[in-house]
Amino acid sequence: MANRLLQLVTQARWCHAATADLTRICAALFAELGEDGDLATAGIMTRRLAAIDQALISADPLEAAKAALRDLKSLKDGWDAGRLTLRLATQAVPAVDELAKLDGVVSAQVDALLSALDGRTVAWTDRFYLPTSSTAPALRGTRIKDGSLHLPAERGGVEGEGRELLNGSRLRTHLFAFALALAEQIRRRDGGLSLLLLDDPQTLFDETNQRQLAKGLGTLPGDGFRPLVVTFDHHFAASLFRQVLRPDMITYLEITPRSTGRDRVRIARHRLHIDREREMWRAEDHDPVRLVAFCTEARRTLECAFRDLIWPSSTAVTGDETLQPLREKLRALTHRADVYAEKPFKDLVGHAAFDDPMFRNGINWAAHFPSEQVVFAHAERVDAHLDALLRLIDAGQALLDRALTNAPLPAVATIVPFPIRPCPAAKLSEIGRAAAQDGTAVNGEAVEEASGPVRLIPSRHRLLAIGRGLDWLPGVLTAGDVIVVDADERPEKGLAVVWDGERQTPFVGWLQPGRGVESTIVLHGTPVQRMAKRKGFARVFDKDRCTVHGVAGILFAKAAAPAKPLDFHDDDTPFAGMEGAVLIDAGWSAAPVLLPGHHVLVGPALGRVDLTDALAGRVFAVRLDNGDQMVKRIGSALDRAGAARVLESIGEEGDSPPVRLAEGTGPEFAHLPAVDEMRPVLGYWFAAAGW
Repeated sequence: MANRLLQLVTQARWCHAATADLTRICAALFAELGEDGDLATAGIMTRRLAAIDQALISADPLEAAKAALRDLKSLKDGWDAGRLTLRLATQAVPAVDELAKLDGVVSAQVDALLSALDGRTVAWTDRFYLPTSSTAPALRGTRIKDGSLHLPAERGGVEGEGRELLNGSRLRTHLFAFALALAEQIRRRDGGLSLLLLDDPQTLFDETNQRQLAKGLGTLPGDGFRPLVVTFDHHFAASLFRQVLRPDMITYLEITPRSTGRDRVRIARHRLHIDREREMWRAEDHDPVRLVAFCTEARRTLECAFRDLIWPSSTAVTGDETLQPLREKLRALTHRADVYAEKPFKDLVGHAAFDDPMFRNGINWAAHFPSEQVVFAHAERVDAHLDALLRLIDAGQALLDRALTNAPLPAVATIVPFPIRPCPAAKLSEIGRAAAQDGTAVNGEAVEEASGPVRLIPSRHRLLAIGRGLDWLPGVLTAGDVIVVDADERPEKGLAVVWDGERQTPFVGWLQPGRGVESTIVLHGTPVQRMAKRKGFARVFDKDRCTVHGVAGILFAKAAAPAKPLDFHDDDTPFAGMEGAVLIDAGWSAAPVLLPGHHVLVGPALGRVDLTDALAGRVFAVRLDNGDQMVKRIGSALDRAGAARVLESIGEEGDSPPVRLAEGTGPEFAHLPAVDEMRPVLGYWFAAAGW
């Protein structure tokens, strides 16, 4: 009863409010004129009717009436349009409410999907990664937070962001495992997604986990994936190859640049294929499956090698020929008066193996007859001759590469010299000295003021912009940088530009003379000083077609990145924003990029260090309150505010001293030296002072 009374009271209040609203609307439409006939107090319809009445007694009543009627119609149209808009808006309210709920529905579905993927992500992670420490935080899945990927990590009930707490190899493994779990989910639902393209996946992994990763990748075909792995690391590639249990489930190809300077490479089946099949046969030398597999792989290895030897000649090779036709083609080439007439080629085509019936039958029957026809004696003879044949093939390939490298220029070749593109004259004064050695530095008070400017000479220097396609010198050059090339210097080592006069194209890299070939130039993606660790880009150039020029300096972020890896650049003020040059007076921690005697080009000193700026990774010339001066990269923060930082070496050696970058550090950092002045490094200069 009480509820019913409450409803009646509510309805009565609503009716009273509606009556008041209708009264106001009627007054607005039909209120009478005031006592003095003032139209301002009358309703809208009353005013319009008064206008019509006035028109009837006017000088031109018909025209006045038409005008009044037009105004009245316009008013009605506007009224109707407003009512229509209100009606449509009322009808749209339920749809808008449903759309508002959609965000929650999508978020719930995404969370459900991520939770469903967590189990497979953990399983994949365990397959690829062995924890390096039992005390490291544990990842708790993959989540979306504020529109970005969130990796919660937990240890002892304390949770944080995994990207800040875990090492790079653990995070890389988790993201790869998550991608595989997601690919599995999509493949189950929609099909496809079996091919995986992996470029140096072992990067950031320690040696133990590189082996574990190789072992895990070797199992991917069993889960329906077809991985294509590209790597410069021969040890990792060999480990991956040997981890796959079935040799027929993996193909290991080796890409070798040809020493011709013609942008060509050799792609050959790696010798580990035959080595592995031989090992497996020797372990079970009377197993008919192993006998056939070894003889078949020996045949395939020889056929690939013969095709590769014939390819540089004018003799056509289709890729479908079997061993005997290939041998006859190579024999025909040995009758010519060129490199094919050398002894290794003749010894190869005339080797006694091809006259040995057990050898011939072994490699032929393995491919064309049932496995029962191949017996131990066949495999034994193949094994006896194989190494000698492979040595002759390697000797012939070496002769062929050398002949191609030293071949005379084609008559049609046009060699264009390094273009004359003068840069503007400019100079910077030397404003101080610093060091880059073991975290110690030159004492500014103990060093005399340096002299001698850094100079750009129009007749000598050229400017080249680094494009988006240049990716083989990480940490040294970035898209948008400008390198200053010394057209008059002909270096034998260090960072250099090679001008290919035939293609009219510049290349940049670390210079190394051609090994054993005086007429070649070799550029690498890593410096010659680190030969044992060198990997990545390597290119061979012909000195008859190319010229070498030294790199005098690098100017950071001075150009819009061109589409080409390297292109000529024009700049009227190349030193704009730079205040001077600081000499590297001592130390090798910036090697191989900067050495004693080189300079860094610096901008104005920072008036105040803003800790909100992205300082990490930037290079500065720093002066400490103890008078030491050094060139370092701003490293990771030691406190929450980022006021205490590590100064990291630019190169591959040296210490990383901790310093107080700004005020606000806690008492535990009070003993650290404080930074008095910081100048951003805007470029490097390698040329001698005074040029």
